[in-house]
Amino acid sequence: MDLVQSSVLLSNDVVFLRVIIRYGERLFYWNEHHLEKLFAGLRETINSLIFIHNDCYISKEKPKLSPQYSRQMLKQANDSLHNPITFVANFNFDCDSEDTGPRVEFKPPQKVPCAMHQLNVDAFFAVDPEIVEGDLFDTLRSNVSEFLTSYNETLKSILAKEKSIPRSLTAYYFHHEDKLIRVFYPPFCEKELQWREAIHKGLDLPRKPIIRRGLAIFPTRSFKRLLGPNEENLVCPHLLIPSSGPNAASADGNCEIIRGRYTYKHYLQVREKVGVAK
Repeated sequence: MDLVQSSVLLSNDVVFLRVIIRYGERLFYWNEHHLEKLFAGLRETINSLIFIHNDCYISKEKPKLSPQYSRQMLKQANDSLHNPITFVANFNFDCDSEDTGPRVEFKPPQKVPCAMHQLNVDAFFAVDPEIVEGDLFDTLRSNVSEFLTSYNETLKSILAKEKSIPRSLTAYYFHHEDKLIRVFYPPFCEKELQWREAIHKGLDLPRKPIIRRGLAIFPTRSFKRLLGPNEENLVCPHLLIPSSGPNAASADGNCEIIRGRYTYKHYLQVREKVGVAK
């Protein structure tokens, strides 16, 4: 099966970027023609994406970062392999001048086997520093398109061998010699351990991927049930608690009990050796 793709890093002087898109659950027909049509439609919608990083955004109408912001990003280049500059993409309907936003198509029932599939984009790639200061939207868009194409080829490969499509695929990235290697893993199954052992042994991959992700980025269905009605991404409480001013948290603050539903969210271990439960 075609689970592995690789790209050559031509230079050590690069910046690593990451793009995350949550497409959610979609109905996938177990047919190569339907897969081709579905992913072709997804690639057509890329022009409507808006890529968000902290308090800045990039879109087709605003394809470049400000000089000040691009300089700030380039300062992170040395640590970007394990701490990439991450963009979360959403659809910008206000700038959807080409009517390329996502659509819902209703068709009569067909006899082709189908099932729900959790589709997420997690693209990790290297770019030259000059790209960060140039037309960054075009670079992000082309890498998302390449990810969707590879994802489609992987699903077709699995479909040809297993006669079915898994409920999700997770992309893991490895840095080996001068190559950046991406491996698509299906969810837990009986053959998963055999596939992983064969891939790691054949390619001599390290045991740990570059990016270790938690359920906060792409929560599974069972984890969503634990989250309750609030399925927002888990965030660091330090970003939300003011450190100064009249509302600052202090050691002599009051602790109140509020009626309502409580759900355990996450436990963060910060660098100061302080754990925070939200």
